[in-house]
Amino acid sequence: MAGEHEPCNMGAEEIQKKLYLLRSATGHSPKRYLIQSLKRRGAHPKIIQEAAKFRCTVCEETCRPQPRNFASLEPQPQRFDTLTADVRHFIHPHTGVYHQFLLMVDEGSRFKVGRIITCRVENSMCPQPFS
Repeated sequence: MAGEHEPCNMGAEEIQKKLYLLRSATGHSPKRYLIQSLKRRGAHPKIIQEAAKFRCTVCEETCRPQPRNFASLEPQPQRFDTLTADVRHFIHPHTGVYHQFLLMVDEGSRFKVGRIITCRVENSMCPQPFS
């Protein structure tokens, strides 16, 4: 790109093509970083203006949609009024120890608690409580 003191002889379309190549080579980082980088390197003001208008089609295609806000007319339960619980199992890949644990969530405050119920060696027939 041309320096700040040199006249910029490139047209807008040519600048856009070069900005696309630069953006692709730098991993499609946010546009503000591209503009900051051009300013630090003394790019021509015309190039910085084109960079501000630049739209990357690859970034637009891979852009994730903004998450929606959850809205509900249902009243939220009071704290410690509704408790959700689930039991899960896990076998440690190296030691073979079998773990059974309980996960609980308070629906009102979103407070979470986990407790180990049993912990035993996989080959053992009799589970032993874990305290």
